[in-house]
Amino acid sequence: MKFKSAVKLIINLLKLLPVNFMNYSDFLRQNYGPFVYNTFYCFRKTKLRITKIRLDLTFLKTCKRENLLPDFVRFRPPVFHQRYQSSLTQCYRDILNSEIKFKKRELSQLYRYSHHLKCDLTTHIDHLTFVRLTSIIESFVLRSQTTWSLSHENKLIKFRHQQHPPPVHIPSCDYPKQAVRNFSKRQLTNDEILALSNGLDFVFPSSKLKDETLVSDMEAFFVSLLGYTTDRRDYETKEGNERVQYKLTPEQLKFSTKIRRATDDFRHKSRITPKKTNTNGSKHSEILKTLAKDKSIIITKSDKGRSVVVLDREDYLNKMEILISDHTTFKPIDNDPTITEENRLIRKLRQLKERGFISESEYDFCYPCGSQPARLYGLPKVHKDGVPLRPILSASGTFNFGIAQLLVRKLSHLAKHSTVIEDTFKFLDELHSLKINMNDHKLVSFDVTSLFTMVPLQQTIDIILDELYGGKCNCSNVVHNKEDVTKMKNEGHKKKNLKPNKNNYNTCVACLDRADMKWLLETATSRTHFHFNHKIYRQINGVSMGSPLGPLLANIYMVHLEKNLMEELQHHGVVYWKRYVDDTITIVKVDSDINKITSILNSFHPSIQFTIEPETDQSLPFLDILIHRRSTPNHSWFTTSIYRKPTFTGLILKWNSFVPLYYKRGAITSMVYRAIRISSDYTLLHKELIFIRQIAISNGYPLPFVLHIIRTTLDRYFESNSNYKLKPSKVQQTSIDPKKTKQTILVDVPFVGRPSVAFGKKLINIAKQIEPSFHIQPILRPPPSIQSCFPRKDPIPKALLSNVVYNIECNDCPASYIGKTSRQVSRRFVEHGLPTLNEVSSSHTSESPDSITDKTLVPSTVGSTLRRSKRKKLVLNYTTFERSSEKITDHQSNISTKSIKSTIHDHMIETGHTINHDNWKLLSKDRRYYQLLVRESIHIATRQPSLNRTICSVPLVIYPDISSIILPRCKMKPGVT
Repeated sequence: MKFKSAVKLIINLLKLLPVNFMNYSDFLRQNYGPFVYNTFYCFRKTKLRITKIRLDLTFLKTCKRENLLPDFVRFRPPVFHQRYQSSLTQCYRDILNSEIKFKKRELSQLYRYSHHLKCDLTTHIDHLTFVRLTSIIESFVLRSQTTWSLSHENKLIKFRHQQHPPPVHIPSCDYPKQAVRNFSKRQLTNDEILALSNGLDFVFPSSKLKDETLVSDMEAFFVSLLGYTTDRRDYETKEGNERVQYKLTPEQLKFSTKIRRATDDFRHKSRITPKKTNTNGSKHSEILKTLAKDKSIIITKSDKGRSVVVLDREDYLNKMEILISDHTTFKPIDNDPTITEENRLIRKLRQLKERGFISESEYDFCYPCGSQPARLYGLPKVHKDGVPLRPILSASGTFNFGIAQLLVRKLSHLAKHSTVIEDTFKFLDELHSLKINMNDHKLVSFDVTSLFTMVPLQQTIDIILDELYGGKCNCSNVVHNKEDVTKMKNEGHKKKNLKPNKNNYNTCVACLDRADMKWLLETATSRTHFHFNHKIYRQINGVSMGSPLGPLLANIYMVHLEKNLMEELQHHGVVYWKRYVDDTITIVKVDSDINKITSILNSFHPSIQFTIEPETDQSLPFLDILIHRRSTPNHSWFTTSIYRKPTFTGLILKWNSFVPLYYKRGAITSMVYRAIRISSDYTLLHKELIFIRQIAISNGYPLPFVLHIIRTTLDRYFESNSNYKLKPSKVQQTSIDPKKTKQTILVDVPFVGRPSVAFGKKLINIAKQIEPSFHIQPILRPPPSIQSCFPRKDPIPKALLSNVVYNIECNDCPASYIGKTSRQVSRRFVEHGLPTLNEVSSSHTSESPDSITDKTLVPSTVGSTLRRSKRKKLVLNYTTFERSSEKITDHQSNISTKSIKSTIHDHMIETGHTINHDNWKLLSKDRRYYQLLVRESIHIATRQPSLNRTICSVPLVIYPDISSIILPRCKMKPGVT
């Protein structure tokens, strides 16, 4: 007791000394000089450092004991070094042990240094003052020690959480459900169902990088940046003895080396980078290949819901045959008219350009080249009885596809109306702002049955023409004789807006425009032909799903219907009417006769018939929105939430699908953004976000990734829609100078994982060194999806393939020729002087899609030269004759000798050999013209065909030694050493 009292007395006496926390530095400097002050400062700093190191040692020893890895010992190795994970972990532990030893040595040095400083201070300062200064230092140390200990404790909690994460409670989720629907007679095994349950858009890692594709893209990238390297860009116009000179500037040499180095590094890393995928990837891949070989079934996706559907091929074909047996909509034809229709359209486009009906840019946009026939397939409607099929037309690349796109641009204003919904989110804003008392009204939806195929085509075309040009005029009443027509052509017609036509009529410009527009509309719709089950058909009525004109023509006709019926509909109780293509949302008076309204709609045209869907429990689904009307005696409003149809399976892009990360990020972001915009209150939004989290986790997405996407999407949306923004937008910061807009260059990069991302960044940096105004956009291209194993469309006839590199071999010697064409192969082969060219016919009786018919195509009249500069001006007339022999007759040889300029033809004439052009080989395909030239050059360099006059089609600047990189796929002949 006496001791404690003595201690308290001493402490109180020390506090009475003139030195304290506030003035100790001034006290030492004034009473003892700068040396003592500096010594005390070092002593205080050393004490703090000793305390910090002691705490660090405790923290590091705890990490070592619990096998925890602090952040400072870990580093991020390249992806291709992840295989050495055990060695990396041992390296981390060695770094931790070395750090502990270093801390111990440093602590021993600080103890000695602290003792030395203490001796110096006690020599110059009296004992009581030193004790008081020591207590001040201890208070500093205690304050810092509390902060450091708390920091270490938080780090340990974090590392323990990472080492042993606590289980996260995820509400149960029944999705994905019914991802595979089997309607076939084949019994699928559990492994087959599991392989298909990933969806047809699932991607497995590619086992090998396609060097040909990579080289062609890099050569095209070089040309986009630095231009061509020769005076000639097309080598087919080169004479046999002409020498081509390469003119590479020092800049081109420099950057071609950089691109080559970056590409080689990418090729090397792509080979050694492990592909992250599920462990059953190779097993599932083999199962899918086995399923693809079973020709008795069809595997396709459903019409809605992303599920995988298995059908019997015979049942599928029968259902499709029933659909196309309607002769009012579809008409079977004997021969494929692709080339004939392409020639017909080209001639008409030239006339329209010369007359000024279309501009030069529009002419180039819709000019058909290498057209291919459309192909029909069906998607099963699994939500309906009997699983009917929805016919889809694959019209991309057809002769009238460009015309259809051009007409969509020109006629889109005709489909705009106050009743048309152009954007779901704008419709929601309008719906929530309605001032309608829903106590006196109700919701109902009208849906048009098979709108696309039931649209009256000719009537819709007449509606368009009347909207554009008004009614028909009487300008064609006066008939002129031939002399008057000739005089008008020579002198020019003086009457305003009147022009003579080929029928000797005096026609105004408006009528000519009307006739030309009608011709284009009919060509883009009723002259569309397609292949199905090796037969050829033409759609003569309605518009097909898959054509760019489909939604536009359907909307134009429905707008016409609404304009004519709206007044009568309003008279029978319709208060609000909005439509998206074939689905409507309607508000009617509560006492309205719905059946009467339906009869009014169905009476407009026999082909356009409506079905009714009334509200249920004051709710009505419309598109992807569930609309619920709420009301009080004095007020009414709408609540909206996400609506998912019964066909929804919960299947989205799988996390372990081998695609770029931004694909997966976009899959979650789109769902979150729709939830934000459609959910009318925070309760519904919270419920939807929980559902999105469940769906994502059930498809393999990690929870932290999903939560991060949800947070960033919410932050981005609310920041952009708030009145106060932390950062001004780029538009507010600087005004856009049109002269400084960057030129965008797209470059394809094969996706192999992280090396693809790094390679894309290298290409961006190289382009910045060349020209800072270039904006390089790398496009990561993943390998083909599972869908490629199960083609659902007819193969294109071999004679109509375009944008290909081909190989033709001589029957009697090893001579061969490699060429390319962006047009149909049939056109190019005629120019080679090969008269026995197969005509595409409807009689595809062979099992092979490339079956050979007895009819052939030969040129009846050919120009005096076939240089490429004049080929497009040449109109080939084809006649058919029966092929009696593979040999070329003397008559055919004489015709070819006079007109055809081709090394293949020269070889046949000089040697008397025959060319088996029916068995030509397809080497490569590419829709991009320069890449096609590069692919041809690659095959010429690697295969070295004897009939080619040049060693390449375009110079290979990045890979001039391509033959040492890409070897031709060929087998050694027996006896060849």
